[in-house]
Amino acid sequence: MLATTVRCFAPLGIRLSARNPSSLYARIDVRTMASGKVSVQEAAKLSEEGKYTYLDVRTEKEFAASHPKGASNIQWAFAGDSGFTPNPDFVSEVKAAYDNLDTPLLIACQAGRRSAAAAAALEAAGYTQLKDVEGGFGAWTAAGLPTES
Repeated sequence: MLATTVRCFAPLGIRLSARNPSSLYARIDVRTMASGKVSVQEAAKLSEEGKYTYLDVRTEKEFAASHPKGASNIQWAFAGDSGFTPNPDFVSEVKAAYDNLDTPLLIACQAGRRSAAAAAALEAAGYTQLKDVEGGFGAWTAAGLPTES
């Protein structure tokens, strides 16, 4: 089987690529996004200083098990038997919680795939102060940063 790389450039500068065009998941490259990425150490500092709010986009079940201190939760997708199904109300739920499009938000999931997609959707909706947390909650806990249940 011949490997093919497919790339498309979305109107907002989001580059999607996949080795196999029929692949369920495409890699979202947020290097072209204005929001950018931030390490878990920098995210913890921004959150502790009150400069950014940590928005955990994992499922409610994942969030309930453990999350960074002071984090809020709006799930990007719902977990099901066949994987994740996007939450069609994600952007409207974020707007209801954070109506100011200049609200500084740290966006994170478990490892980074969902948060990259969530950050892209929020940027498309007009949010201007977004940081995608590299490595997500997995990297947060691996770094020994504070959590709560």
